[in-house]
Amino acid sequence: MKDRIFQEPLSELAGFTFDEQVVRVFDDMAHRSIPFYAEVQKMIADLVGHYYQDTTRIYDLGCSTGSMMGHLAVKYERISEIIGIDNSEPMVEQARTNLAALKSEVKLTLQCNDLREVELSNASVAIMSYTLQFVRPLYRERVVRRIFEGLKPGGIFILSEKVLEERTHLSRLFVDMYYKFKRERGYSELEISRKRETLENVLVPYKPSELRELLETMFRQLPSKTEMDKLLVDVSQTALGAGIDVQLFEPQAESFQDFYAERPIAIRMLGDYHEFGEFVSGVASLPRVVILTMHDISLRRAEANQSRYGNSEGRLILEGRVKTYRYVDEEEVAQMVQIIKNEGFGGVILTVLKDMSSEIVTSQTGGYTSGGYYPSHYGGYYGGFGGYYGSVYSPYGR
Repeated sequence: MKDRIFQEPLSELAGFTFDEQVVRVFDDMAHRSIPFYAEVQKMIADLVGHYYQDTTRIYDLGCSTGSMMGHLAVKYERISEIIGIDNSEPMVEQARTNLAALKSEVKLTLQCNDLREVELSNASVAIMSYTLQFVRPLYRERVVRRIFEGLKPGGIFILSEKVLEERTHLSRLFVDMYYKFKRERGYSELEISRKRETLENVLVPYKPSELRELLETMFRQLPSKTEMDKLLVDVSQTALGAGIDVQLFEPQAESFQDFYAERPIAIRMLGDYHEFGEFVSGVASLPRVVILTMHDISLRRAEANQSRYGNSEGRLILEGRVKTYRYVDEEEVAQMVQIIKNEGFGGVILTVLKDMSSEIVTSQTGGYTSGGYYPSHYGGYYGGFGGYYGSVYSPYGR
């Protein structure tokens, strides 16, 4: 259905809401109001295909009518589950109707919920497509933090947003170009003006630098290089404090994975279920974000003579390898790149480290759409444990 919401006279201009009237025309509104909307959706789908991890979940936060969910479910049959969340009940109901006719084996789950309260689990992909801009700035860090904490190692948070230009004169230029874009798609001056007024203080865009700072704040929750050794001691002491017999806790050499470093730790611990639970709770309470992922772990019943502190009958042995993660800052990356340049290491390693640095954070390209030239900022990946933050920025007006 074609968007004609703002053609008719309005008794009063209330704030923009995603009500039943908007839901009926939403897909048309999005394609006619957002430059490169189809291209951005395709880019998101391509990123999902690259970063999705088997048996994990994809979260579409602000799923609207479910178009992205449906596209991904048809394109990638290996996806286990896609969870779509929106705070508009009419949107969720429309998405449910749209997805009911879909022929796909992918599990599709819809929830009507406030994004400020959402908790992700077993997620390798989280998508926010022109959604964060509708969250009040006061709560945006909280929303992004929850996403960060819910992503698995190597996962990705894909954020596409409307942004303001850093320079005022460019902002004015982009706004003028954007209104031209809308006129070319059939919107009248009256419709453009009315919609702009209803969106005032409802859609609050950030500048690219503000978004980058918001995302990088999440990475800085991870321990730094100087904090890592102390943190490993804290983790070991937390196990001892829970009553666990720590028979082996041996940190091994770090390896670098894009914007973060991971350190394997060989462990062997003896305790009961209650003590292991207290240990996990204690680690979660440490002042820095500590993420332990388990690899090649076995849990077996201990024999009577396996404790150093008495009879171990009825207790359990947890043995294997865990990994913990730390943030790699730009200064450390620059130092490593310089070392590699000086010592003549292979080009592949150098390329990886350059990708980790801020040298290629943002590139600028342009696109041509029916009579107008609209520059867009395609942001780079902001890496860190919890995955990459892939971002697509479009500087256009309301």
